[in-house]
This record gives sequence, structure tokens and C-alpha cells, in this order.
Amino acid sequence: KKLNGYRRDFYERCPESKNSQVKRVLDSFSLIAAAGELAVEYGILPCEPGTPIEHIKKVFIKWEQSKDRNLLGDDQRLLAQVRHFFEVHGESRFHEAIEGWDNNENSGIPNGSSRTSFTQAGYSGTYNGEAVFFILPEVFSNELCRGFNKKRALKILCENGFLIKNGNEFYSSRHLRGKVRRVYIIRDTILQK
Repeated sequence: KKLNGYRRDFYERCPESKNSQVKRVLDSFSLIAAAGELAVEYGILPCEPGTPIEHIKKVFIKWEQSKDRNLLGDDQRLLAQVRHFFEVHGESRFHEAIEGWDNNENSGIPNGSSRTSFTQAGYSGTYNGEAVFFILPEVFSNELCRGFNKKRALKILCENGFLIKNGNEFYSSRHLRGKVRRVYIIRDTILQK
């Protein structure tokens, strides 16, 4: 009970975060702070009560501020996972788009390619003159961001300049095999980072 009370005290003194990684680190720091408070209580640490919590709080805040706020560890792992997917499957699971097929937006996606794949992930081609991958939504959800929150993954890809948004939407509607389908457009620059 004492341990949990000290942990709650630590949580109350620290800034709140919605990031899952920060929450896990905060949880670990709270345990250290609580152990420090118990050590003070039992005479093991020669300092005033509350000192361990305050010092661990400073360390936590320093850690939080020293991290690249755009790329926390979970975000880095997500980008590495997406990059790895394209490195492994870029040739085999993406049909090549035909340049200029869709003249309305200067992007090329084949309407009727002779090549088929049961594990197709999408198409590779251009969008407004940039080399991109057009990712099918099921592949994005089930493979590219496996183990990550899909909305968070979309946000991270967009914030890092890899996902091309369509206005306020993360997906775009494109012509695929004679019908309009939703796809996510990822710049191939993800392979260069």
C-alpha cells in the first residue's frame, strides 16, 4: 500500500502524457521514486521524505525533454518497420504503375495489368512527379503497421513527410483495375532515411 501511495504521489507531480512509451517510462520512474521514498522511511537513504520523488521527477522530465519529441522509440520502430516492409517487398508485391495513366492528377496506376499477385500490397509509381507507393488499406493495417495503432502510424508517417494526405484525409481515392479504391500514398523517400 505504501509503495502504491508513493507511486501515485509521483504520478501527480509529473506532467501527463498520452504517448504510450512515455507512460511506460513514467511507470518505471514511479517505481524507482517509490523505492527511494521507502528507503528514506526505513533509514537507508539519509534525506528528507519527498526528496527521492522530486529528484526522480527531475530525471524523468530531463529524459522526456532530451528525447527527439518527433521520434520517440515507438515512432522510430514504426518507421523502421514500414521501411523494412518496402525494402523486402518493393519489387515483388508492388505492380509498377504506368506513368501518366491518370491525367487528372498526373499519377500513374495501371487499369489492367497482366501481372497478378495474390499477395499484392499495392502499386509503385509517381504522384505529382514524386516516386511513391500506393498502399492498399488492408495491407497497411495488417502488415505495415502491425503491432502499432493505425491512427498513430498514419500521423507519424505524415509528420515525418512520408504520407501524402488528401486534404484532411490520410487516404486517397485512386483508380485501381477499373474501379476507384482507397489507398495510402507513401513517398519512396522512406527508403532513404
